[in-house]
Amino acid sequence: MLYAIVSILISVGFLLVSIKGSRTELSQKTMKITNGISKLLLVSPLIAAAVFAVLFCTVLTGRPVERSSHALIVFCLWLYGTLFYVNILRYFKSKPLLFTNLAGMMVSVAFAIILTPLDGAYSAIFETFHELTYLFGGIMLALWFFAVLKFRITPKKQAAE
Repeated sequence: MLYAIVSILISVGFLLVSIKGSRTELSQKTMKITNGISKLLLVSPLIAAAVFAVLFCTVLTGRPVERSSHALIVFCLWLYGTLFYVNILRYFKSKPLLFTNLAGMMVSVAFAIILTPLDGAYSAIFETFHELTYLFGGIMLALWFFAVLKFRITPKKQAAE
């Protein structure tokens, strides 16, 4: 139960950080690398879906519901951890945003590592919520896409302001 609540709170926290970050000046020094990573992360769900589809059809054939919901939740946690890191690079001049993103990154990565073993994730989340874990993963992914697409600042957008 705790893992599901914290996972959703990570998503909401990222959304709030994205809103605050869209009103904060970006670091010009790290603009090139952060924009590149952000663009790569936008297509990473498609890449991950293709990889996991192949894995689930070939190697990971048992317990498909548990494995696929587990993959979705852990993948979302890694997405959040990576973009919290990107935000650390983007907003290192703003101390409140820096520390908020640092805390978000540490919590996201810690939970991703804790939930990576399937048996641990099964007892932590799936055993309680069963198929609702898809809903949690879907909400996390939807909030991630919304925050990234709605509040992402590109150099063109920043120059226009």
